[in-house]
Amino acid sequence: RLIAQECVELLQEESGPHRVIVRDLVRNPVPVLHDGLVQAIRSRPEDLSAEQLPLVALSDELIAELKAADLIVLGAPMYNWNVPASLKAYLDQVVRVGKTFDYGPSGPYGLLEAKHFHPERRAEHDQPYACNQTDHTGGNRARRRWPG
Repeated sequence: RLIAQECVELLQEESGPHRVIVRDLVRNPVPVLHDGLVQAIRSRPEDLSAEQLPLVALSDELIAELKAADLIVLGAPMYNWNVPASLKAYLDQVVRVGKTFDYGPSGPYGLLEAKHFHPERRAEHDQPYACNQTDHTGGNRARRRWPG
C-alpha cells in the first residue's frame, strides 16, 4: 500500500492533482467467481436476464470506476510468483465482453481507450499477468515507476 501511495503522490507531482479513488481489495474484497456469475459476466450486456442483473451489479460499479479514471495505479504484493487472489477476483469482475473488451475480425480489442495503467511492482514475476489483463481491456501500460 505504501508503494502505491508513493506512486500516486509522484503522479500528482508530475501531472497535477487528480481525484483519487482507493479500492482496497483486502478491506473490501471482491467475490470470487462462481458458475452463475461466470455465465453472467460472459454474457453481452444486452443478453443478461433479470436474474443475472444483480449478479453483475458490483462488476458494473467497478467498470464504471475504471471508465471514469484517467489513470489507474495497481498496487499489490506478490504471492507464489503471481498476483494475490483478491486482485485476480477484481480482474475477473472487470474484464468483461461488451464492457471492457470485445471481439472483432482481428481478435479481441479493448474498450477502455486511453487509460494509463501503472502496475507498481518491485518484482517482475507477476507483472505480465496484470499487464496482459489491462492490455486486453485497451489500457495503455505506462512506464514503470519505482518510488524512492
